[in-house]
Amino acid sequence: MKIIGEAATFSAHLAKTQDNYFSQASGVEARGYGKLCPALGLQEGELISEAVFTNLLSGRNPAGNKVVAREHKVHGIDLVFSATKTVSIAALLTERDLRIVEAHDRAVLDTMREIEARCAAARRDLINGPQREPRSVQTGKLTYVLVRNGFNQDRDPHLHTHVVILNMTEYQGQVLALDGQQIMRFGFNKSWGAAYRAKLAARLKELGYSVSDTKGGMWRMDAVAPEVELEFSSRTARIEKVKAHGVWEMTAWRVTRRRKDPNRGEQNVLAAWRERLARLQAGTTGQGQAEVATGNP
Repeated sequence: MKIIGEAATFSAHLAKTQDNYFSQASGVEARGYGKLCPALGLQEGELISEAVFTNLLSGRNPAGNKVVAREHKVHGIDLVFSATKTVSIAALLTERDLRIVEAHDRAVLDTMREIEARCAAARRDLINGPQREPRSVQTGKLTYVLVRNGFNQDRDPHLHTHVVILNMTEYQGQVLALDGQQIMRFGFNKSWGAAYRAKLAARLKELGYSVSDTKGGMWRMDAVAPEVELEFSSRTARIEKVKAHGVWEMTAWRVTRRRKDPNRGEQNVLAAWRERLARLQAGTTGQGQAEVATGNP
């Protein structure tokens, strides 16, 4: 998704959500990465405040000094890397294993390193007589801000990371606007999403977790029972209900979005998850069915 409009508005949107994206206290942080960081005066992995993020989106360095000739209409591109539902549940509720979150973080960052190497490009105007022809040149340099979050609008476990790629790159020592054609092309999200999931699955296996393939090239963690996965898949259930009426999948995804409630904090969400899990376990075992509780690998 392209980021347009007021840069400060987009920064404030992240900062004022119930997750408080820019608060270390909540465990949700915004950090900057990419080979363009040195040219902007950033250290890789550095925490990004709301004010710094606004400057970066506006084509400025953290101190507020311009690094590009002019502020562009498009401030950046927002990508989202989402863990599968079973990974989200295991990481945040049943296993409570921080190594799973770290595996997600590493898979996102490794995928972005590849995207940076292959898709970072600048547009240069070449003068050919009276004609000015745009040309894309590979640069291999980006700056992107990673913001991890743990739940969705339905308050279900949803481990995902927003990656905001800034609209700038560097070519021959000059900071220029990013040529985002490769990143915005059809099929980009599908192919790089698959790359991320493959990296995540490999890391989980290294940790000793078992994963099983499902339909459509997806997979699930075997440590999470199907009943638990279904319980915490409210959004998916609503999307499927809308699709059953002949609605296109992307349209169904949009119309089922809900506004986040700024008055409900992270601790309340975790407590609600535990209550739902306890009720599910009690109801399942009470009917003589298999235990829903999961075990460590």
